[in-house]
Amino acid sequence: QIGFVLFPPFGGPEWDQKDHANLMFVTMCFCWHYLAALCIVAISYSLVFCHLTRLKRPGGEIIGIQKLKSDHTYQTAL
Repeated sequence: QIGFVLFPPFGGPEWDQKDHANLMFVTMCFCWHYLAALCIVAISYSLVFCHLTRLKRPGGEIIGIQKLKSDHTYQTAL
């Protein structure tokens, strides 16, 4: 995308670093890309969180991971 800004393929005006409109355009593009990345992360987090809470079993087990029962028979032998 930066190539289209710096070197327009269809013969637009060249990039001027001192032009205020150009600086505002780059700032706006950065903010939109940053916001889009944050939205993607938030949506991904929400989907995973909802998926994990839906699969959580009532006994406190998560996704079928069973708690190991501790067998203390070795202690009684001592």
